[in-house]
Amino acid sequence: MDQHHFIRFSSDDGCPDKLCVNFFALKLEYLEDGFADVKYFEASERYRHRKNKNLSWNIGLTHRLSEPYGYNALDEWMLSNGNIHYTYLALQEGYDVDVYSSTYYDPAGNVVATSPEVWEAVVIPQVLSDYTQKKRNELKKTIQHSIVVGFDYYKYTKSNWLHAWGSLMPWHYNDGSEYSYHNYVDGQWSDYSFGLIYGIKQSKNLGYFVEGKYNKYWNREWYDFKIGLNYTIF
Repeated sequence: MDQHHFIRFSSDDGCPDKLCVNFFALKLEYLEDGFADVKYFEASERYRHRKNKNLSWNIGLTHRLSEPYGYNALDEWMLSNGNIHYTYLALQEGYDVDVYSSTYYDPAGNVVATSPEVWEAVVIPQVLSDYTQKKRNELKKTIQHSIVVGFDYYKYTKSNWLHAWGSLMPWHYNDGSEYSYHNYVDGQWSDYSFGLIYGIKQSKNLGYFVEGKYNKYWNREWYDFKIGLNYTIF
């Protein structure tokens, strides 16, 4: 499942030439990217300064509610050689192994493999996935407070338009909790996102666009590229 919802409010000082300061911007956002395995709520409040009629800079605070992504449930099962003690983990999760007949059973007693090859290639990946998801679901959501700086560039003409934006979070508050992301990295880290969309108006109603976005939050990284069309009904 991929979904992205957001709403943004931006106050303006009312200068007629639009070359003045935008005092404040507030944004609420929810994003879920199933491929990158990331999901979070985000709220940010920023002071915005309009450099000219196209470019503005902003700085402020952002607050993200998510699961503790630095946590890895399989770390406790890691052996000294870097491998995972997956068979013992499976036994703890209710699976059973008949070594003499090479028969493997799931917690319900059903046969899931009749050879070590199938057990390792098919069953174990599912065991690890189910265990990781179960342990992650047991954890409470965490709130990450960060400083954010960014820019926004927008240029519009009768025939085309361009919008580029970016945000950088170079500093994050450490609340000292057990699952704070600070525990999984050496000091501070940087989260960032960038995007660009360019559109061409073919006619009064029809237009085309290309869009690219790149994001890196915590230990998650995702990006996409789109080509599409816009049709204005009214």
